[in-house]
Amino acid sequence: MASRVMEQLIEHGEVRRGRIGISVQDLTPDLAEALGIEQSYDAVVGRVERNSPAAHGASSW
Repeated sequence: MASRVMEQLIEHGEVRRGRIGISVQDLTPDLAEALGIEQSYDAVVGRVERNSPAAHGASSW
């Protein structure tokens, strides 16, 4: 990871990280019940940011 950070700093002058554009939250037992999901040990997408890669991907469905 350090090598990739160094390469990005040399090439771009900054570290560029990928961005999907979502907020994730834990799937609690109460939320799982409200959503009608049996398992409660996962995560759910809580929000999709406007004009993000995730929003553009979802709009093409």
